[in-house]
Amino acid sequence: MRPEVFTLLRTGSFHFAFTLSILDVDNEIIIRILSVLRDGGDNQMSEKPIFSSCEKLVDLRKRSALALIVNSTLNTSHLLEVHKIIRNRIFKNLDLILHSGGGQINVAYQIFDLVKTHTEDLVIFIPIYAKSAATLFVLGCDKIVMSELAELGPLDTQVLERKEGTRSYASALNPFKTVEEVQRFALRMFDQSVQLLLNRTDYSIEEAVKHSMEFAAKITAPMFSQIKVEKMGEYGRALQIGLEYGRRLLKRYGHISEEEYDKILRHLIYGYPSHAYVIDYKEMQEIGFKVELPTKEEEEIINEMVVSLVDIMRSGEEEDGIYLIEGKKEDEKV
Repeated sequence: MRPEVFTLLRTGSFHFAFTLSILDVDNEIIIRILSVLRDGGDNQMSEKPIFSSCEKLVDLRKRSALALIVNSTLNTSHLLEVHKIIRNRIFKNLDLILHSGGGQINVAYQIFDLVKTHTEDLVIFIPIYAKSAATLFVLGCDKIVMSELAELGPLDTQVLERKEGTRSYASALNPFKTVEEVQRFALRMFDQSVQLLLNRTDYSIEEAVKHSMEFAAKITAPMFSQIKVEKMGEYGRALQIGLEYGRRLLKRYGHISEEEYDKILRHLIYGYPSHAYVIDYKEMQEIGFKVELPTKEEEEIINEMVVSLVDIMRSGEEEDGIYLIEGKKEDEKV
C-alpha cells in the first residue's frame, strides 16, 4: 500500500480504509475517499473558469445548480461528496451540470437516485459528454439539455479484467458482439457455398445445402471454440446490471411509458457497435427522450464551459469538482 494511504490511516479512518483495501479498491480511490471524509469534499475547482460559467448559468436560469465535473473515474468518493452537499436539503428546482466519462455503474446509479430523491424538478445539462455509466443520469431526469457537441454513450457495463499483471476495463458486450460476427461469417460462408455448388455442380438444392452446412460448420468451429462460456455468463450478468438499474430509474422517475422501457434500454445496451459510439441529441430524441438544445443565452454559457473543460482535459489533470451553486431561495423547500 502507498505511503499516502498510511498517512490517511493515521487520521482515524483505519477500519474503513482497511476494509476497502481488502475489497481490492485501488489505492488512489482509497486516498480520495478518505480525503472526502476528512475535509468534507472541498476542492480547488471553484477557482477555475468552469465554476464561473456554472455561476452564470445559475444567474441566467434563476435555479440552483449542482455541478458534477468528473475527469477521473466515477467512484465512491464522488457519491460521498454529493451526499455531504445535499443530504439535508430538498429542492423544488435543480439543474445538474454533468461532465463524466463514466466509471462504476453502481455509483452512478446511487448518485443519480440520491440527487433525484432530493429534487422535484431536475434538469440535466451536458456540455461535452456523459459517457458509459454516466449515461444512466439521463434516464430519470425531467429534462435533458445537450449542446450540439454533447454526447452520451452506450450503457454496456465495463468489466475489470486482469492480464499479465495489469488491470483494464473492457465492455461486457464484447463477447456477444464476437458471437454475432462469427454467426454472420458462418452465414456468409453457407450462402456463398450454396451458390457455388449450384452454379458449378449438378447438386440438387438439398445436396448443396447439406454440403454447405458441413463446410460452414468446419470453418467456424475453431472460432466458436475460442469463446469462453464462463466469460459469456459473467459478462451477461454484468450487462443485466445496467438493464436493471435503467428499469428502476425509468419506473421511478422516467417520462416514458412502461411498454417502452425494455425496448429503449436494450437499444442503449445492445444497439451500438462500440462502447465509444456517439449518441447525440438527435439520436436521443429519436429513441424517445425529452431532449432540447440550449437557448441562445444558455448556449453562450455552455460554450464557455466547453472551452474550460477542454483546457482541463488538455492539461492532463484528473481534477474533479463537485459543488452546489445557490439560486433562488424558493428553489429549496424547508
